[in-house]
Amino acid sequence: MAKKLYELNNEVLVIDENHELIQQVSNYVTHAIVADARDEAVLKTIGVQNCDCAIMAVGEGLASSFLITLALKSLGVPKVICKANDETHKKALEKIGADRVIIPERETATKLALNLSSSNVLDLIELSDDYGIAEFGVPGAWLGHSIRDLDIRAKYGINILAIEREKS
Repeated sequence: MAKKLYELNNEVLVIDENHELIQQVSNYVTHAIVADARDEAVLKTIGVQNCDCAIMAVGEGLASSFLITLALKSLGVPKVICKANDETHKKALEKIGADRVIIPERETATKLALNLSSSNVLDLIELSDDYGIAEFGVPGAWLGHSIRDLDIRAKYGINILAIEREKS
């Protein structure tokens, strides 16, 4: 994720205790620092309070993820996005102030299941358990009909946000 954010012209600061991991990522981000992100004083010294957004992506250790999230929120980082391992972990991170919590395995599984079961679904972004944004190909039966005539909102409970026409 850090590498992709950097490729998209974002300033990216990576903090991890693992020296080898920092070495591997250092050429692909703005700053890579070996440090204990659980320590609020360390985070303050590094200057994370000046970041617009922080992504807490600790893979193991619930206590570590809670400490880091609390420290980031305490330092006033405006947007804290966290990785959770399961629904209970997600709810706990939300309770302590995480602005957005994702369960990557669940989101990937949902996208794959939709892709496998519907050839029309091209991409899906989950906004919450109840809402999302999906990109899909137009079903053949819809071709030549207006959105109003198809009554898509009433029949399917969806709102069309945009239409991308094929380039000729």
